Amino acid sequence: MWVMDIMLPGMDGYELCKRIRNEGEVPIIMISAKDNEVDKILGLELGSDDYLVKPFSPRELVARIKRQLERWIRITGAGEKGVQYTAVTSSSIKDLWTGTDGRYVMDVSPIPQGTLTLLTPMSKIKAIEQALLGRLILVIVIVGAVMFLLSLFITKRLIQPLMNLKQELKKVKERHFTDVQMVRAGGEIGAVAQTVYEMAGELNRFNEVQKQFFQNASHELKTPLMSIAGYAEGIRDGIFEGDNVRKGLDVILGESGRLGKIVTEMTLLAKLDSEEDIFKSSEVSLNELLTETSERVNPLLVKKGLTLHITCPENQELFIMADQDKLLQALLNVVTNAARYAKKEIHINASLEKGKIALSVSDDGPGFPQELLPTLFHRFVKGKDGESGLGLAIARAIVERCGGLIQATNRKEGGAVISFGFPAAQRV
Repeated sequence: MWVMDIMLPGMDGYELCKRIRNEGEVPIIMISAKDNEVDKILGLELGSDDYLVKPFSPRELVARIKRQLERWIRITGAGEKGVQYTAVTSSSIKDLWTGTDGRYVMDVSPIPQGTLTLLTPMSKIKAIEQALLGRLILVIVIVGAVMFLLSLFITKRLIQPLMNLKQELKKVKERHFTDVQMVRAGGEIGAVAQTVYEMAGELNRFNEVQKQFFQNASHELKTPLMSIAGYAEGIRDGIFEGDNVRKGLDVILGESGRLGKIVTEMTLLAKLDSEEDIFKSSEVSLNELLTETSERVNPLLVKKGLTLHITCPENQELFIMADQDKLLQALLNVVTNAARYAKKEIHINASLEKGKIALSVSDDGPGFPQELLPTLFHRFVKGKDGESGLGLAIARAIVERCGGLIQATNRKEGGAVISFGFPAAQRV
């Protein structure tokens, strides 16, 4: 029995089938990948007893071989005794080897009637291997290209925002705060970029405030220094005589005191902004603090003919957490400022509402100019009769260090109001 492939090296399977059939009657099964009707009919017409299309299972091949052998036995009259066959599974196909000429793969399997030998050209196997290898290489190349493009995309999404962020940080380092741009990114990088952008804005505002502070400070210091220098030179050169000399000395002393006050207030502001240990927080009785404030400003009030009214809750003492000396300084600054513009009266009202202490200082003067209200607590902002322009700025810094709020408004009936808000201290 012959089981052959149509495609054979050096010979056409159809031609081999024809030669075998000319030699005698032997069962022939042709194997081919060609599955069209013309090829099948041609193979059968040339003498093939069966035609099997690849791919196929070993079970199917064995079944076809068995059928052809049984048919051949019946035709030759040898079927009287019967023939027994053993089913062959894919796991029992073994002993594959290559012929000495290197052109075939042979499978030898024993059967009751002898030996079944299957031959497959090596060229076919190698062609299949090459095709599979080519497809594998193509898949690897495609996957590699996709991974490369994906890595480029991910790198661009991750690295590019970091590079942009680095450039913006360089601008911050070089103090070009206004040139800093917002870096668009997602996730944690976006959060960092937002922080850098906001930080640049804060640094720019701080830089502008610092410049303005130094400009105002130099102006405020220059004015008393010029007065001191002018009178000192006049006295030295003999320009002032008699009572004018004493008047000049009084001016020098007055301007020196004013200069010292400005320096003291500037130093206090700088410490409040930068030093943590300058603020000693403790439980402070607001009732006692208001009493001390009244005693401190009483000489000024008597001099100006003003009356101070203090209103606190009856039979209730109010406590806040603050630095007592610093908060006293803030209240003195606010009350002194009110005394500068009040006509007859100054009112201080304190109350407790929902765990918050509300405190207000009001006067019956002309009130704050509307254009000054937005910047009233800024440094070196002063009204018509103001002194250094630092008193209310110091009050604001102290109140905020106490965890409170301060704001300024005008009353409808006339006069100015400065309001405070503090969290009430929780007494144990």
